[in-house]
Amino acid sequence: MTKLLILENDGFAASFIKANLSHEDFPTIEITDTASSAMQLFRELKPAVCLLDIEIGAGPNGIDVARAMRRLNPVVGIVFLTSVQDPRLIDLKGLDLPTGSYYMAKNSISEPGEIALALLDSISLAKSDSDCEIRTSVPALNLSTGQYELIRFIAEGLSNKEIASRKVVTIKSAENSIARLAKKLQIQDLTANSQRVLIAKKYFELIGKV
Repeated sequence: MTKLLILENDGFAASFIKANLSHEDFPTIEITDTASSAMQLFRELKPAVCLLDIEIGAGPNGIDVARAMRRLNPVVGIVFLTSVQDPRLIDLKGLDLPTGSYYMAKNSISEPGEIALALLDSISLAKSDSDCEIRTSVPALNLSTGQYELIRFIAEGLSNKEIASRKVVTIKSAENSIARLAKKLQIQDLTANSQRVLIAKKYFELIGKV
């Protein structure tokens, strides 16, 4: 019997996912929306696989939860299903995605059966030391780690002075970095304020908030 635990704080999305999973493959499905309740259910249910959203409100995120689950069961299958197109777009607080897991962007799913297949595959994948497999429907942005951090800072509304302080560079260097980022994102030369607005808009599109 393959037990499945779903952590998703969007009730509609959780119900949709559950309704479209084969009950022959997952006869036991539990859904919760907080990190603490997920860990409680994990201990009680002892699921073979977990489907986790990453952004679940204040406190621990889905990656924190996955790492805690793996400490209790090193071979539990883990599938992240999130609206964020690339994990580097969010602040992971230094956390690496667990090895032997799947990362799936919600808009990369063309049919519900793909989720079930990923969940079943993740059970055997969890026993490997391979890097997390990332599936997304958008082309790679080809940004550096520093540029992913920069796009987050701009979306958070930090000023050039604040960005310079965070990155320990001069304000001029921060301005040049923003200009290079805009070019990478194919944002045409505009005023500095317009550039920032369009960069922030691009960020929110990529994390599924637009």
